[in-house]
Amino acid sequence: MEKRVDAILEEVHRIAPLSGAEPWDNVGLLVGAPSWSVKRIAVAVDVTEEIVERAAEKGCSLLLSHHPLFLHPLKNVLLDTREGRIIERSLAHHIALVALHTNWDRSRIGVNVALASALSLRDVRPLLPATEVELWGDGAVGFLDVAIPLQDFCVRLREAWNISWVQAYGDPRRVVSRVALLGGSGGGFWRAASASGAHVYVTGDLKYHDRSDALWHGLDLVVVDHGEMEEWSMKHLAMAVREMTGLETEVFPLPRRMFSA
Repeated sequence: MEKRVDAILEEVHRIAPLSGAEPWDNVGLLVGAPSWSVKRIAVAVDVTEEIVERAAEKGCSLLLSHHPLFLHPLKNVLLDTREGRIIERSLAHHIALVALHTNWDRSRIGVNVALASALSLRDVRPLLPATEVELWGDGAVGFLDVAIPLQDFCVRLREAWNISWVQAYGDPRRVVSRVALLGGSGGGFWRAASASGAHVYVTGDLKYHDRSDALWHGLDLVVVDHGEMEEWSMKHLAMAVREMTGLETEVFPLPRRMFSA
């Protein structure tokens, strides 16, 4: 069984509508042709040369990534650059590259919904609801089944999302029950998290002054790796794509290269 790239995109954009993407974002088909045939699909949080090669070895001719290979227009495509090398290898292997970025963040089954589900949060709602009915919105807010100390929450979160590190700010003994989260770079959303009544806010990037202001307002904070946080949702994307298209779909995780010295 095989399908054209454009037919697959039509199906994928039902769960991650293009209308959900930020104006500055770069989503959709970035490399390849709509007419290319696809028998097997690869899914990854980032596009790397290593993942393109692994996808080729597995017979994939479409790579769905969360982060776009490039966000801004390229002035040239040079083979001694990261983007140029990846484009060259993708074309050589006849692998189309498609990005589902902020439209996957805001999907009703996307990043934030998947993260909330992994924590078994109850009464989950968007941190900032979308105006369009087919979209979820930004972030998520919900309740833990049992209130627990912040320190124990960090352990639970690390295990639930399979992430390599957790950095918390606040009193480790403070009991938390209402959780706000936003996958990826969500430091600027701490005010919405505070207004939601959350005891703790979890995100992937947080600037120093945002951290200071949030703590002053009584909001505990948890910071995790941006990519690892969002990578948890890739298996949810793969399952949905497999179900919609009927094509074999495999997640290609990024290697973890971070260490503490």
